[in-house]
Amino acid sequence: HHSHPPNNTNTNTNNNTNNTNQHQNSHLGQLLSPTLTLVGHSRGINDVTWSQGGSLGAYLATASDDKTLRLWDVNTGDALVEFRGHSNFVFCAKFNPQSSNLLVSGSFDETVKLWDVRTGDCVSTLPAHSDPVTAVDFNRDGTCIVSGSHDGLVRIWDTATGECLKTLYAQGNPPVSHVQYTPNGNYVLAGTLDSKLRLWPLSSAGNTTTTTTNITADSP
Repeated sequence: HHSHPPNNTNTNTNNNTNNTNQHQNSHLGQLLSPTLTLVGHSRGINDVTWSQGGSLGAYLATASDDKTLRLWDVNTGDALVEFRGHSNFVFCAKFNPQSSNLLVSGSFDETVKLWDVRTGDCVSTLPAHSDPVTAVDFNRDGTCIVSGSHDGLVRIWDTATGECLKTLYAQGNPPVSHVQYTPNGNYVLAGTLDSKLRLWPLSSAGNTTTTTTNITADSP
């Protein structure tokens, strides 16, 4: 379920190949050492989200294939809280922009979960989709959540009640790989595996599937 970059390790002993690689690498600039390395997850990390500051300060949350999320203090590198409850890979996470005490996550277990950052407790579980959840996002005031899934659905949720407010999908139900609110919160941008981006309006009445703006990314 992951797309890994090609392995650039050069095992070819041919001198011409080595020289070419060294020449290409010289354009990449200086090799930097990380300021901080966060160690704690036992499997791959799929997503990283920054807290919005406020009373919490600078914190980071990570979503991992080890079925957990973790909260980190980026000043010290300490792992502060471990969030356990998903039964499969945790693929995506976002802090609530209005309250960094609330974290949302989506998982290959097909659920969306809300977490209390201070205690690590799961506040609510939304039976969101019928396939892995690939992306989650809060709107700008934190009152709504959008989720996207390989089931082809984009769903809008009420943060406080967990009620599903709206379900969006494109013709043919192409799997949704990413969803994000626009900064004004009036639209959701969805990326799908049919090589299109769709901008869905959230304020219009009636059938929203008919008022889609298709942004087609044509292959070269």
